[in-house]
Amino acid sequence: MDTEDNCTECFHDFPELKKLVDHRGLKFLHLNVCSLLPKVEEIRLLFGHYKGFGLISVTETHLSFNVSDREISINGYTLYRRDRQSHSKGGGVVV
Repeated sequence: MDTEDNCTECFHDFPELKKLVDHRGLKFLHLNVCSLLPKVEEIRLLFGHYKGFGLISVTETHLSFNVSDREISINGYTLYRRDRQSHSKGGGVVV
């Protein structure tokens, strides 16, 4: 199996991502925010101004189960998150 076949398998569950990579290239943004909730409006403004990121990752979100997806959502993006474990000082990821 060559690399191209492996790539096709990788994108099997993510057809929208494959379309982005095939047709326009993939624009990726990573932010280490050190607490997302107080900065979410500023980040929404940033994404409103700089459109076109296919994938965004945010680390050190410091979120927990009591923060809903709706509170941190960004129009036009699907949210996947892994919150920090209870009693943890840092951590948390949103993609």
